[in-house]
Amino acid sequence: MPPDAVIEEIELNGAPGLLGRVGTRPLVAIMLDTDGDRIHSVFAVANPDKLAAIM
Repeated sequence: MPPDAVIEEIELNGAPGLLGRVGTRPLVAIMLDTDGDRIHSVFAVANPDKLAAIM
């Protein structure tokens, strides 16, 4: 991640997630699959075409 990147908590498809961005440009979206107590899976998307839908 670039030094000026910001990580923020967001909701992705109804699940908790994280968004790494620089300014308004998203770099990576990370979705967490949980049961409410534990994380079961982590999915990351860095494809710019797919990230365009987030912002």
